[in-house]
Amino acid sequence: MKRFSGRALLGVLVVITMLAAACGGEEDTTAADQAAAEAAAARADAANAQEQAQAAQDALAAAQAELEAAQQAAADAMAGDEASRAEAEEAAAALAEAETAAEEAMQTAEEAMQAAQDALEHVDELTGGGTIVFGGNQEPSQLDAFASTTVNDQAVAAQIYETLVILGQGMQLHPGLATSWSLSPDAMRLRLVLREGVTFHNGDPFDSSVLKAHFDRMK
Repeated sequence: MKRFSGRALLGVLVVITMLAAACGGEEDTTAADQAAAEAAAARADAANAQEQAQAAQDALAAAQAELEAAQQAAADAMAGDEASRAEAEEAAAALAEAETAAEEAMQTAEEAMQAAQDALEHVDELTGGGTIVFGGNQEPSQLDAFASTTVNDQAVAAQIYETLVILGQGMQLHPGLATSWSLSPDAMRLRLVLREGVTFHNGDPFDSSVLKAHFDRMK
């Protein structure tokens, strides 16, 4: 556990809250939560559609098997004598029913697969990123969030980097890269629980060693 002085700890919290405020506060949190919920719902829809597609494919396979059996029965009956003509007619009827069932199963499978594809595309739209157009009054002097000293620099950096916490309305802190946090009784230690599964744009994982390296830069 890293030990900080009171001044260093205050500096950490100031930088965290200033960058979080530049991110848009409560509105960004609400939008992110809504997008996450929509993505989860789309994934659920995709999973359901895929299950339906699998069931339809199974039904199609069964119908095709029945079709083949009916075709064979029809062929066998046609090859018999006049007394087998009734059997041939029954086999022909079974053949027609099997063909209809096969067509319906195929249609159901196609619709289910299309629904799965649409749901997966919706997930990609929600989670696949995109382009942000940010308007500012001047070019940033740098993109190093720790070294920046101007509000403009911090406003631009806030569109690039995620923060440990998000400062919302009423100075309320909301989870960001940190899902929870706590101070020791003497306020000399800050314990952070980091969000799992987070990676940088190049695929490197975000973990406690990375966070410690950033804190070490602030000394």
